[in-house]
Amino acid sequence: MPFVKLDTKILDSTLWVERESREVFITALLMAEPIELREPAEALKVQSIEPLGFTVPPGWYGFVPAAGLGIVRRAMVPQEAGLLALENLSSPDSASRSMEHEGRRMVRVDGGYLILNYMKYRERDYTAAERQRRLRERKRASVTRDVSTVTPQHHGASHIADADAETDAEIREEKKNPSPTKTTLGSIEFQTFWDSYPRKVAKLDALKAWVKGACDGKLGEILAGLESWKRTEQWGDVEKIPYPATFLNGKRWQETPQKGVTKNEQKGERTKRAIERVRAELAGEAG
Repeated sequence: MPFVKLDTKILDSTLWVERESREVFITALLMAEPIELREPAEALKVQSIEPLGFTVPPGWYGFVPAAGLGIVRRAMVPQEAGLLALENLSSPDSASRSMEHEGRRMVRVDGGYLILNYMKYRERDYTAAERQRRLRERKRASVTRDVSTVTPQHHGASHIADADAETDAEIREEKKNPSPTKTTLGSIEFQTFWDSYPRKVAKLDALKAWVKGACDGKLGEILAGLESWKRTEQWGDVEKIPYPATFLNGKRWQETPQKGVTKNEQKGERTKRAIERVRAELAGEAG
């Protein structure tokens, strides 16, 4: 399930003093899932399909697969005030603490809304330094106990220094290879489906279809139906396999594929005919 942290510094932001904007934004944060844009996306105006005049650059954002009214209703804000709040959130804010995206916080795009600073909220961690300090203390305590029982006490400092060096190395390695919190698009169940699907195209559209169809919790049923389709002759040609979004939107996993000849069956039939042909030729020569 997606999650996001709320930074306490939001209390001192320009957003906090505007109740409707604050409630709409926090609601959108809770509805969002991490997504990677590989190409620039043109932002749209909140109450029309005209371009906003702002292009979202490639990168990681929070994606809310909902219309503006859907977000407003979940925020339990009056419709008119909620739509005005969305317009405010998608507009430049010269008083914002961060001038990234000219102070915009979220914008409408094709299929929903993007929260521009989503990953900053999701990855912010004020406890890392404290955890590292406790890790060092545990290592020091462990090394000190070992030193007191095995070696003279005056060698303890070098072992403690080694422990600190080892801890620092672990921390540097963690920074170089962070946990893959940003590499997963959608839920774990969606990612499992995506990994199993034989034609990996239009992942964003597939995610939208997955969310729209409330497919979380149906993974077993979907994979069982998918395996039935993967065994058909039709799906032996990747170009004949529907896009993942089409498969999900049409609930194709609930359909029973028409009986066809699989690749293995075709190969077996060809082999059988070849053997019969050779036998016939040998019989002719013998006669």
